[in-house]
Amino acid sequence: MFAKNTFWNLVYQLTAVVAGFLVPRAIIGVYGSEVNGLVTSLTQFIGYFALVEAGISGAATFALYKPLAQGDWRGVNIVASASRAFYQKSGAVFLALMVGLSVIYPVFVSAGAMLPWEIVALTFLLGAKVVVDFFSLSKYRVFLTADKKNWLIQLASTVYTLLNTGIIIVFSYLRAPVVAVYALALAAVFARSAILAVYTRRRYPEFDCKVDYGDFKLPQRWDALFLQILGAVQSGAPVILATVLCGNMSEVSVLAVYLLISNGLQMIPNVLGTGLQASFGRQIANGDYGALRVSYRPYRALVYSVSAVACGCAFSLILPFVDLYAGNFHDADYHNALLGFLVVLNVFLYHGKSSQGLLVIAAGMYHETRWQTCMQALIIIVLGIPLTMGFGIVGTIAASCVSNAYRVVDLLLFEPTRISRDTVSTSLSAFGLYVLQTALIAMPGYLLSSLACTWTLWAAVAAALVLWGVAVVCLTLALLDKGSFRSIFKRFVRNR
Repeated sequence: MFAKNTFWNLVYQLTAVVAGFLVPRAIIGVYGSEVNGLVTSLTQFIGYFALVEAGISGAATFALYKPLAQGDWRGVNIVASASRAFYQKSGAVFLALMVGLSVIYPVFVSAGAMLPWEIVALTFLLGAKVVVDFFSLSKYRVFLTADKKNWLIQLASTVYTLLNTGIIIVFSYLRAPVVAVYALALAAVFARSAILAVYTRRRYPEFDCKVDYGDFKLPQRWDALFLQILGAVQSGAPVILATVLCGNMSEVSVLAVYLLISNGLQMIPNVLGTGLQASFGRQIANGDYGALRVSYRPYRALVYSVSAVACGCAFSLILPFVDLYAGNFHDADYHNALLGFLVVLNVFLYHGKSSQGLLVIAAGMYHETRWQTCMQALIIIVLGIPLTMGFGIVGTIAASCVSNAYRVVDLLLFEPTRISRDTVSTSLSAFGLYVLQTALIAMPGYLLSSLACTWTLWAAVAAALVLWGVAVVCLTLALLDKGSFRSIFKRFVRNR
């Protein structure tokens, strides 16, 4: 199941990354940087409003572990029914927030030749995907995640991404009005929901999310809500701060292009951790900390090693990539070396805490970590406002780096002492190896980056750096973390 989950998650993440680059390129090329900046900004605001459901997913998934392990379908259905009711209430609140955004946003933001009614319509069209999630998709996604059927969620999401991307690109290049493009793209949302609904009903005839759940309440829902809201503040603050303080949709578009690369790199831990949250969660629930450490240490080493290769290459290749990607866009300056460095540094720090963050979620430790997460969000806001006002989008990402650095230190100490019952020195040593690996991979990249002046040469340099990176992480793991290296090697041989 691990291999199947990992494969389909990899397919989805790669599809999402490619789509993430193709769609903005089509939008900028046809409609301009301001429209792309508008879509990016609206999407981020809508993402914040979608947090009215935050806490339901994490709390419901955690609550389903025990009844699923025991084959208690009555318990499963009670949790599923409660989460369905909460999702519907949250969906109603989300719709109300969307009405407010559609009225207020056009007053403060303009995007080239787009009329206010077009901005209102675009707001609702971008939010429609979330509405469908609330009322039809979410209850199936929670159940399948708890039952370690992540592969199906990724398969359905891949179908959605392919359809959505194809529709947007085709009709953009046909020069259809941007509102019409996103209206047609809604068809892809219903395809994803249909896949999950049909599979769940056929595979699990016992599953019923319409039973009377009585006075059942999702445990730790509000602590999970708190954690997810603050996490969203951390991830979404750069675009929001740029929208409010810079006031220039073209600059938001520049930031969005660099964040496309950042988002693609940040997906790496998601691929490697597919299905492991449930496995770790069950080990923690059973108090089997010895088995937890045996399975967690190689996972952490693998995340760090893959991230070191990705970030080590990205430090030197991000600017040549942006120059090639945005070379034909002349309505904004996309060349910014400092911004590129800080974006990759931010991803490097994000990866430094991602494996520990997965354990926090698996353990359901939302309450125990809420103040640390609050401090992380507070740092990016308190620092982000003056830095964005003084240095623009570069200052925004600098604040995000400081915020992530604080959280890395916190989780490196919290995870071994409060969750895995490991030693702090083991946690710090793993992170130190991650820093060493990234530095060794990045150094030759700066010498080769000047050669990447065409797509062919960029791909050749990237391939050479990846091969160098794989050699570096294998050698350093074999020398400095033999236990994790043997475990990872055996797992790959077993899955061949």
